[in-house]
Amino acid sequence: MDIRRFSLYPPAAGRAHTRTTNVYLLERGNARWLIDTGYGISQLDAILGGSTEPEDLRGIVLTHRHPAHAGGARDLMLRGLPVYVRPPIPRSSPPGLGALGVARAESTCGRISREIELLPGKERFVGESSSLPEAEEALVLALPGHTWDGLGVYLPRRRALFSGDLLLPGRAVPTLSCGDALAYLSFGESTLFSANLLVALRDSLRRLESLEDFVLYPGHGEPVEEGKDLLRHVARQVEDRLLLVRDRVHRPSTAFEVARELFPRAVRKDPAKAAVEVALYLDVLVREGFLRLEWEACPSGRPCAHFLPPDRVRRVPLSERA
Repeated sequence: MDIRRFSLYPPAAGRAHTRTTNVYLLERGNARWLIDTGYGISQLDAILGGSTEPEDLRGIVLTHRHPAHAGGARDLMLRGLPVYVRPPIPRSSPPGLGALGVARAESTCGRISREIELLPGKERFVGESSSLPEAEEALVLALPGHTWDGLGVYLPRRRALFSGDLLLPGRAVPTLSCGDALAYLSFGESTLFSANLLVALRDSLRRLESLEDFVLYPGHGEPVEEGKDLLRHVARQVEDRLLLVRDRVHRPSTAFEVARELFPRAVRKDPAKAAVEVALYLDVLVREGFLRLEWEACPSGRPCAHFLPPDRVRRVPLSERA
């Protein structure tokens, strides 16, 4: 199966925008598949010479539904093309960023995490691991972590992995989608999130470790020949950040307080987003017994999640825990 990569600029920004989004075309004889659809249908028609009809393409796999990756998907569905995605996960209404100790709640969370709406009832949902119809050598893998609906495509014969935004060159720790994380923020008695996106990320990284060496084809940036090395580096960085966050908590602290001390630049840029990401790490530490969670009143009078060390804690590196 042949692979073609197209690096697309946001239409409004043009080449002044330094970050491009990758769209991949898989070809085997007359059968062609798209991985992601970029910013919109006009770009796709241009790069594919207008060959975006059902007789030209077998279907599309979306690594996730953020606008930079799924912008043209709805239009392709209107043309009758199948779009393969992960099933949506029911979401609850979050209790508010005040629970993390954030006084000023302005955030880019909603804008960054906005999802492209597809045609309801017309999506083709895939499971944990599926083969594409008419392309059995292409395995679609569930890879939540950047988002809950994350997908990857693996070509065993080519040893090629298309990771979306789960693994990106030049980024040590994957970005955890703020909006996806907030969807499961809750006033739980023992955990802060009813479902934790960082837990899903670590599970996905472990799952990819079982693959043979692969070339990584990311959602942004150049392909990486030694994709397995990048995977292992990212996994180590995630565990190191967990240790960094754990060792900061010596007294009852909110997620915002921990973020402000460890990542001041991120807090200055977007305090809410920084607090949400740190909260995911703190919640994992609670789940694994390194910290405990207590609900106390914030200066606003509303309940805030405070994290503190348990009375007795076994200081074993997280990477060594079963």
